[in-house]
Amino acid sequence: NAYPLVGPITITEIHYHPGENADAEFIELMNISDIEVQLFDSSNSARWIFTDGITFDFSKNDPISLAPLEVILLVKDLSVFNKTFVVSDTTRVFEWESGSLSNQGEKLELSKSGEVDLEGNQPMIRVDRVVYDDNVPWPVKADGDGFSLQKIGFNLYGNDASSWTASDPTPGEVPAEFSNSYSAWASQFGIGIQHSTKIEDPDQDGRPNVIEWLMDTNPFFAEEIPLMHATHDAQGVSLQLLLPGINQHIDYTLESTLVLTENSNWVEVPLEINGISMNSVNQPSATFTQAAIFLKAHSIV
Repeated sequence: NAYPLVGPITITEIHYHPGENADAEFIELMNISDIEVQLFDSSNSARWIFTDGITFDFSKNDPISLAPLEVILLVKDLSVFNKTFVVSDTTRVFEWESGSLSNQGEKLELSKSGEVDLEGNQPMIRVDRVVYDDNVPWPVKADGDGFSLQKIGFNLYGNDASSWTASDPTPGEVPAEFSNSYSAWASQFGIGIQHSTKIEDPDQDGRPNVIEWLMDTNPFFAEEIPLMHATHDAQGVSLQLLLPGINQHIDYTLESTLVLTENSNWVEVPLEINGISMNSVNQPSATFTQAAIFLKAHSIV
């Protein structure tokens, strides 16, 4: 079976049981796509509304559009929220119309209008759904201990307890792992996030987009920077990886093998300088004594 479709708008944070001040509840929504998404289309009366949990109709406000990775907040009581939290001036905050988030758990569902059928009916299509709970496997610290439910990855299925953690509330903030994602990088340069774009090479410098992202370089500017630089001395061959914009949220690994076959035995190469791991320096190096060796570098995000 195919995985559930996620996006373009997802629920990324739920503060359902704030503790002492019950009216400080909020829901955070994020546009995880690489294009702007409008939450109301007057041309066909397409509405975006919450069909479960709280009552909020986006069409009752001025047209709301979300840029890629932009977040908006829906809150129970705007006055209480503003006294409890400080958010960026650029983050839009809306007070929902009615309802409260259940402390025992409930279903939250965001829906949008579908196409009008031949009989004039316009069905609602589910965009995102979260049926959270205050019991395990859901993070129980979000139940009255001052923490909120926070999604650990924007492309994960929201209606799954393993996609969430409990942490200090961060309304309106884009987590670092989101902003350092390939989607965020691609949006910065106006590149689609489809798999096919990851292997494209707009500046024809030999580095596909996914490598440009890992190195934090410009995909439209052919920078003459080799990925590796080798020098030879009496001790052997010293290999230096050149990573001008190393990303602290990505683990880089180098592996080597003496024979290149389908079943090659790849061995991880320690990349340290005086005990400092590769992720802490921009140009880690390693030394080899073999006459011939094959190398490959990969990353873990």
